[in-house]
Amino acid sequence: MINSMTLAGRAGKDFAFKTIGTTLNKAVGSIAYQAKKSDPVTWFTVEIISFGTDPTAQKAAASIKKGDLVLVQGKMICNAFEDKTYWKLEANKFDLLARDDEQKN
Repeated sequence: MINSMTLAGRAGKDFAFKTIGTTLNKAVGSIAYQAKKSDPVTWFTVEIISFGTDPTAQKAAASIKKGDLVLVQGKMICNAFEDKTYWKLEANKFDLLARDDEQKN
């Protein structure tokens, strides 16, 4: 089974950088997706992961700000706790497509 997802949408807040242990780095945030203006907005929790000296997570946390249009690629992860199921996108690649202030000009 292949678990791969590419998502383009607006960042809901500035991404935050977290280090776990000595090798795992994460940039954590959320991205809003809406296929058409008449569709409801779907929010995805996104963790951009890097290991060791790979600077991907640090770059993501430093560059992705609220309102930015961003493209992320990774896999969907399901976490079940008691009676609720939570999904997140665990990404290993990202591209900043447009800044929020660029869209206003």
